[in-house]
Amino acid sequence: AQCGRAVRCNSSPAAPSTPTASAASTPIAIVRPATTAISANSLRAQRIADLMPDARHIHLIRDGRDVAASVLRMVWGPKTPADALEWWRWRVLHAHRAFTDIGPERAHEVVFERLVATDRDATLEGLLAFLGHEVTPSVRDYFERHMPVERGHVARWRQDFDADARAEFERTYARMHAELADEGVPLPPL
Repeated sequence: AQCGRAVRCNSSPAAPSTPTASAASTPIAIVRPATTAISANSLRAQRIADLMPDARHIHLIRDGRDVAASVLRMVWGPKTPADALEWWRWRVLHAHRAFTDIGPERAHEVVFERLVATDRDATLEGLLAFLGHEVTPSVRDYFERHMPVERGHVARWRQDFDADARAEFERTYARMHAELADEGVPLPPL
């Protein structure tokens, strides 16, 4: 791939009995020399790293409850909250393993909630430093205008479930959160 061009991957390996996101082939971010933040590509990090040895890879990890609540609304998505959380858990775990295999000099994991809500400045600075850039006033202004805290929809999942369903959802998520933490996956706090 050339500088500034997205690497598209139209299919992604899916966990057994789980659908593949149609949005997986849509680039979210492209930075020099050739980096993409695409769900399917994160699962293929080693293959992409082999093809583009100068590429930097970013694994953006979001609170699984927000991801699960979002995919439940999708036609292709899981049909139950527990299946939606499993869909998220499987992808985060396998992407984390793939990024770990290519090493910290080529892969960087970012917790979405830290970037958009709880630790914006330090997370943005760390992300840009990994990419070989610094936070300039124009970058900070762009980030503030295009990614205000409220646009991140952090904890929006709380609106989607009644109290009983939310309690079960949180128990399932807490178990998966602990399993992923044991694997070394960086996650937002419970």
